[in-house]
Amino acid sequence: MAEEYHIPGVKIDQMLEVRNLSFRYPNNDNFIWLPLNLLLRAGEVVVIQGSNGSGKTTLLHCLCGIIPQIITGEMKGEVLYLGESISALSLKEIAPKINILFQEPEKQIFMPVVEDEIAFGPENLALEREEILQRVNDLLKRFRIGHLRKSSTTNLSFGQKKLVVLASILAIAPEVILIDEFTAGMEDAVIDLFIEHLKELKKEGKLIILADHHSGLTELADQQINLDELRYGNTI
Repeated sequence: MAEEYHIPGVKIDQMLEVRNLSFRYPNNDNFIWLPLNLLLRAGEVVVIQGSNGSGKTTLLHCLCGIIPQIITGEMKGEVLYLGESISALSLKEIAPKINILFQEPEKQIFMPVVEDEIAFGPENLALEREEILQRVNDLLKRFRIGHLRKSSTTNLSFGQKKLVVLASILAIAPEVILIDEFTAGMEDAVIDLFIEHLKELKKEGKLIILADHHSGLTELADQQINLDELRYGNTI
């Protein structure tokens, strides 16, 4: 029987629970990891580490329903949000609860102007116009990008695009935020600002799950998961 991995010392009052999770891509002989069992709570920062190919992005995709709803393969186990299996929810239902920032922000930008991009999610939730405007204003101020309000999203720098996408995610107020390699290719000043935002989100009770190696993020982490130790054939 395959070994299972448990995060020690975590209370059961979890926001996300991962039960016996593993995944195998089509045409691959092996599953990626030993069956994962994780308990993740509100107000935690969880950092996922591992070498290229260890399945960091795959795990994030499993946590937000992209796997298996968009990316197919053989998935074993399940992911629960507040005790409910996310496999019973559509991506439209999952997004306001659990949302993800991809490593390549261009994949998530839909609108031609920054303020419209931030407003896009709340508009799809059919919020009142005044509430949408308040959220846009608050996030432009929070991320110090008010000067970009009327800017074209195609003309933004890489770092600006990531901040705008993160603002657009927060505009729909998910309780779980997944972030894939935010610090890759980023300037130190933007990383420092990002860490400030993470501390604020942690205080607000958000569960933040990061696939990243930056030392400033690991210092902030309540839990660290090294997927290199959890591959089939490895010894924990």
